[in-house]
Amino acid sequence: MTQKPKGKIIIVIAAAAVVLLAAVAALLLWPRQTIDETKNLIANAGFEAGGDGLPENWAVGRWFWDEGVSYLSLSDEAYSGGRSVCVENVEENDARFEQTIAVEPNAYYRISCMVKAEGCQIDRAGAGISVSNTFVSSDYAYDTAGEWVPITLYGRTGADQKSLTIMCRVGGYSSLNVGKAWFDDVEVTRLSAMPENAVIKS
Repeated sequence: MTQKPKGKIIIVIAAAAVVLLAAVAALLLWPRQTIDETKNLIANAGFEAGGDGLPENWAVGRWFWDEGVSYLSLSDEAYSGGRSVCVENVEENDARFEQTIAVEPNAYYRISCMVKAEGCQIDRAGAGISVSNTFVSSDYAYDTAGEWVPITLYGRTGADQKSLTIMCRVGGYSSLNVGKAWFDDVEVTRLSAMPENAVIKS
């Protein structure tokens, strides 16, 4: 009967242990993804770039396109810089400036802007920021007495979601409204975690 050398078995076991330890160390030392919570994902966030009355990187949308119902344009009334955008619904409508951005699935985001509003009816969607094709929206501003106020929306993307369309609007889906609002300093930032007491919408 031939006896196998024990030395070779010990060497094989030791080599396997070294490989396993190396794999564990690689996992522990592998750099974790860092999230820059100061990076604004919105292009032309302050509406400073643009011409012919409209800002670059932004599209306009509305429910009723009839002439004289809504006016969407650049404005010299600004919270910061020299420009903002203005959405005015002379008649009831859902009108907005919108921009589509790339996002990561299952990720937290903070969406915010400064808004000044007047003449919006309070029994329906007023001036706010929202997400296209959803009923997800910030709190609404109706009449800010000539002051700029911040509005904020926290959300989490879906499991397969790779893009998000942000809308600065007066009115909403199934909630048309009149009134006028100025929007400035739009910001979308990814978060590593939700702030305490934040209401998550998705």
